[in-house]
Amino acid sequence: IERYTTTISTEQIRDTIATGIRSKLEILDQFEIELDNRLIQMELPGEAASVIKIKRIQLDQKTRRFSAVLVGKDGRKQAGRLVTTGRYHRLVNVPVLMRRMRDNEIINQNDIRLITLRSGKLDINALQDTQDVIGMSPIRAIPPGRPIRRNEVRTPVVISKGSIVTMVFQTNKMMLTAQGKAMQDGSKDDTIRILNSKTRRTIDAIVVNSSTVIVKPLGKMALK
Repeated sequence: IERYTTTISTEQIRDTIATGIRSKLEILDQFEIELDNRLIQMELPGEAASVIKIKRIQLDQKTRRFSAVLVGKDGRKQAGRLVTTGRYHRLVNVPVLMRRMRDNEIINQNDIRLITLRSGKLDINALQDTQDVIGMSPIRAIPPGRPIRRNEVRTPVVISKGSIVTMVFQTNKMMLTAQGKAMQDGSKDDTIRILNSKTRRTIDAIVVNSSTVIVKPLGKMALK
């Protein structure tokens, strides 16, 4: 007498538990399942396609531990029961550079790719949205293949240290202009120090574009 069985693989068990966790937490995130018994399988009787389902699952969101009861069905009746434990890890996709990029280069879509990491291993300052990376410029050289931290990029430098710019102070009734020299690099909307070429005074100004800065009200007198 031959008895046919169907083997439910470890990977199928992991996938079923991940689906159960998403349902339990009511989220769509992806999870990596780390089973305490990494070689666990389930044998179900019959040749017909068999399935397993979660009967009960308990989660500890602080430790990310789980305990699950799975039952197998052969299409007609319950055919087996399995209890398993382990740990679950939420997975996130994060952008990384495909090549080493230096300061003042501008990151575009072709410079990045997505990698999948456990959220628990991700730096709190790592950028997770590609839109937060594209169009930015490294502050210093960034190696490829690792998450990009928020403090490693900035909007592209439009005024370089030493550049000659026009300083503008404007109100509803008047506009004053003067020529100055940038004392530091600046991106759009940055506040940088500018040296008035005539008076030799320094003043704080906001970067508008590659040739213009707006002087703050307190710096009005430095234009004269």
